[in-house]
Amino acid sequence: MLQKTIGIIVAILIVVWIVSNPAAAGNTVHGWIGGIITFFHHLA
Repeated sequence: MLQKTIGIIVAILIVVWIVSNPAAAGNTVHGWIGGIITFFHHLA
């Protein structure tokens, strides 16, 4: 129950952050995607 509540709170905070600061959110997500792609390239 607690884990589900925390998950909902985090999801709401992320949505608020993206809506309030889309440029920073976009840059961060782009960085995460780039990092994940780099990580998988290293595995291959």
